[in-house]
Amino acid sequence: MPAKWHKYSYSAQRTERRFMLFLLILLLCLLTLFSVLSKYGYRTYLVSSRTMEPSLLPGECVVITPLISLNPSQPSRKNSFFTPVRGDLVLLNPVYQNESPFYLRFINSLVSFLTLQKARPFDKQDSWGENPQIRRAIGFPGDSIYIEDFIVHIKPSGSEHFLTEFELAEQDYDLKINDLPENWKTSLPFSGYLPLTVLASDEYFLMTDNRLNGSDSRVWGPIKKDNIGGKVIFRYWPFSHFGTM
Repeated sequence: MPAKWHKYSYSAQRTERRFMLFLLILLLCLLTLFSVLSKYGYRTYLVSSRTMEPSLLPGECVVITPLISLNPSQPSRKNSFFTPVRGDLVLLNPVYQNESPFYLRFINSLVSFLTLQKARPFDKQDSWGENPQIRRAIGFPGDSIYIEDFIVHIKPSGSEHFLTEFELAEQDYDLKINDLPENWKTSLPFSGYLPLTVLASDEYFLMTDNRLNGSDSRVWGPIKKDNIGGKVIFRYWPFSHFGTM
């Protein structure tokens, strides 16, 4: 039908209204699905610090699932998609829970998804303790641990011998360790030494990979399992480093 007669056709206008209604419903359904998935199924995270170098660099983006089951029995990696195992990267919930209204969180999540985490208009800036952080799960409930020369030594519950974190981890990873200032005492934070500590049945020991940059369980102490909010599944940006962690 010629465009100039379109406004006089009831059937054409009805078809157009139905099409616009269909697009509106489809958009609402997609937004609802995105909102539910981003809250309960997954979340994206932009790395903004150097605490996890060399594993994660500033500007890289990862996907995290909050659908985790913390199990001290240490399952093998082949059946641990939703269960962090020793050596996995996990999300540590903010120390101070001060959530924004739902609609702001939704807009934040949508904008960050569409811009590959480059823009999050409603994030708090310079708010220590109010933003989630990524750390590596080193010690699990029942472990006896001590640190020497920045390396964690672990005796799992029921074991008779201490092994290093690398011998017990379910995956390979590297550390970044710089020299400490001269005369830095072992009693000071980040000294690379920690006396023997035994983790309770609901405690985890989380560490940075960059052992001189960023605080972790050496400063905070063991982390309760309720404070672990997710498991890093894979890195999606940059595409050249796409893959599981």
